[in-house]
Amino acid sequence: MKTFVQGVLSLLFYLTVSFLVTLTTTSLDNVTVTAMADQDMVVRVYYWNGVSGKRFVEKRSFGSILRRSDQPATVKISLNNSPVKAVRIDFGERPCRVRIFRIGLYSHFFPGREYGPEEIAAHFTANGAVSRFEQQGDHVLLLAGENDPQILLQDSLGRASRMVRYVLPAILAGVFFLILRAVRPGNLAALRLLQAKPVATGRNYDCLDGLRGFAALLVVADHTMGRFTGMGLMGVWIFFTLSGFLLARSFVRQPGMVLDPQYMQTYCLRRMQRILPMYFSYIVIFFLLAGRFNSGLRHLFFLEGAGHLWTIPQEMFFYLLLPGVLIFNYLVLAGRSRLIVIVLLVASFCCSQFLSRDIVRLYGLGKDLKAYVEAFLIGIAASYFYFGVMEEQVITATWLRRILGWTGLVLLCSIPLWPFRPVAGINSFLAHNFPLLTMMLAAVLILLPLLTGESVLSRLLSLSWLRAIGIVGFSYYLLHPKVITLFKRTADYYLDRVVTGLPLFLATGVMTYLLAVLTFSYIEYPFIRPQGTAGKQS
Repeated sequence: MKTFVQGVLSLLFYLTVSFLVTLTTTSLDNVTVTAMADQDMVVRVYYWNGVSGKRFVEKRSFGSILRRSDQPATVKISLNNSPVKAVRIDFGERPCRVRIFRIGLYSHFFPGREYGPEEIAAHFTANGAVSRFEQQGDHVLLLAGENDPQILLQDSLGRASRMVRYVLPAILAGVFFLILRAVRPGNLAALRLLQAKPVATGRNYDCLDGLRGFAALLVVADHTMGRFTGMGLMGVWIFFTLSGFLLARSFVRQPGMVLDPQYMQTYCLRRMQRILPMYFSYIVIFFLLAGRFNSGLRHLFFLEGAGHLWTIPQEMFFYLLLPGVLIFNYLVLAGRSRLIVIVLLVASFCCSQFLSRDIVRLYGLGKDLKAYVEAFLIGIAASYFYFGVMEEQVITATWLRRILGWTGLVLLCSIPLWPFRPVAGINSFLAHNFPLLTMMLAAVLILLPLLTGESVLSRLLSLSWLRAIGIVGFSYYLLHPKVITLFKRTADYYLDRVVTGLPLFLATGVMTYLLAVLTFSYIEYPFIRPQGTAGKQS
């Protein structure tokens, strides 16, 4: 059965490659037109790629100027190896008289074609603006009495050799089949962690992986589905609060470790290893190698956060504050969890009200942003509440667990409704209008599945497909805008369509996950893997 599935996948791979090779090699490098005109004009070549809904559109055209002359002149119109299924040649935009001596179509992938007067008259047809289109000795006369004279090639263009169209895809499909035979999904860390989570902390918090995956999907939905604009910010608040929750976890259990230099060195190094390899790889590839040096260097130093990268300077700024927060909790508050929770919540409120851009400015989204320290502090408070006050215990009363589990489920499912006007009479997204409130709700979403045990909320967030996204959540977050751009530009270029909504969301979600599995397994995980074990991301 396994071999059969691999064979089917290889066949689909072959058909896909064959289609793409045929599409991209049925291309023209340039078109030449030798003609005499009674006026200066732009000779413009329109081409159709064979898959778009509209045959000839302005964005798929190139032109060159043909000067008025008493002698034949040749103009060369470069098409840059564009995929071409049909060709139309326009001779200016006004009534004109043109004598066409020769037309040449040239490609790097199939033999070029040259049309003399007889071939032009036989293989091209003129549109209604042309009153006469006939051979006259060594040329074809095109006489247009109306605007926009055009001639259309009736022939199908040549194709690349059978070696390119059939043998090459077959070879690649064979290699793909061998790769499928050799690769074991369990060798990919992102997939292995779904099956066997290591006990780095003594417990297994599958639901938190699922919550991280849910947050990532909120961000993707925001960026792909217009009706959910603003929802991604709630996903970011979940990321921030979850980060604070997990960062403080070990210090709730062993508060004195904050004064151990060796432990803190290892701890800080591990945090950097969690973020920097993938982040730096992204910056090098999409900024520095793309020639965006100034912006790339600012991103390397966390001085800028373009687009979705605005969250990275926020996270790194909090890392600078974290040791001070933990030392204060240990030395001043004596590690008393209840007191720490209260103080951190008060500090979160103060940060939301008074820590403005005048005090701390972080450059992101092309503007000055405040430091959202309160989101991380709320996450730390939740960590002290769960690991310190509750001591990781599940609520004992069954009826209360059920109520809280269903409450959390309703809260989780209601998030997509928040952008709409009927909700609380608010005309914009709650996470923008009430950031502190929604950060608190994010902390509630962290605590409820942990406190309610095997509740409906915990089971939902522990679903394998949500956990799968959550495990590769950082790569998923970084890569998804590039995948969105890929699909949008592909649909626009080949199909003349603007792809949005559910199709874009689903396509982006699947493709981003496949890429994130690879980047997590080969870029992130080698740096965060504990010695002697498969490791667990924190």
